[in-house]
Amino acid sequence: RTAVLSSAVGTDERTLGAVLTGQLARRPDAIQALAEDPRGDHRAVTAPSVQLTLDGPAGQSLGAFLGPEASVDVTGVANDYVGKGLSGGTIVVRPPRDAGFAPGAAAIAGNACLYGATGGRLHLVGRAGIRFAVRNSGAIGVVEGVGAHGCEYMTGGIVVVLGPIGRNFGAGMTGGRAFLHDPGGVSGASIATASVVIRPLEPGPEKDDLRALLHAHAAAGSAGAHAMLVRWPAARAEFVVVEPRPV
Repeated sequence: RTAVLSSAVGTDERTLGAVLTGQLARRPDAIQALAEDPRGDHRAVTAPSVQLTLDGPAGQSLGAFLGPEASVDVTGVANDYVGKGLSGGTIVVRPPRDAGFAPGAAAIAGNACLYGATGGRLHLVGRAGIRFAVRNSGAIGVVEGVGAHGCEYMTGGIVVVLGPIGRNFGAGMTGGRAFLHDPGGVSGASIATASVVIRPLEPGPEKDDLRALLHAHAAAGSAGAHAMLVRWPAARAEFVVVEPRPV
């Protein structure tokens, strides 16, 4: 059973989700009242699940340290450090329908998203700033473009980038994997080749993992991901993989 809490959000509200995760970790029954069923009975909740549905511009550190019992869904934009220390939760940020810009052509979140994340998933239906997934050790991130220093010092996890990347991508990366949509073959100029290698997408589980993440991203509201799935055989050939250089 999932309790859904809806609210407007503003830039002065920071680290949304961290306190909730702490409460769920300390006392699984802390939100028992939120799981009230239609008959008015309060059921015991041993593994509570809470979804925060927000509307507006979120402040810094949205979903920081979010655990597996919680998710944050924002229609709007977000500031820096989205998913900082993400620890198993799910975060989605998408633009409103009347945003006036194409999601894949504009930034929807700030810098250092997924910094130090250890698990969970982030879907940004739009681009992010610099240092996306720096020191990520286990989370999954799907984004439609990133600035400089993406996946810097990454030690684990998966990142999917459906748009352009900035310079120095993958510098110091020692683990994990990144899937880049690179139809023009231009990403190599931005890759930190001293740390990572770039290669074609392999058939089998790797291809299936990417397709599943595109389905999830399309479900989050990405028209770009949906378009790739519609022409999947051709789109699949446009992806490359970035991973640490063998020692």
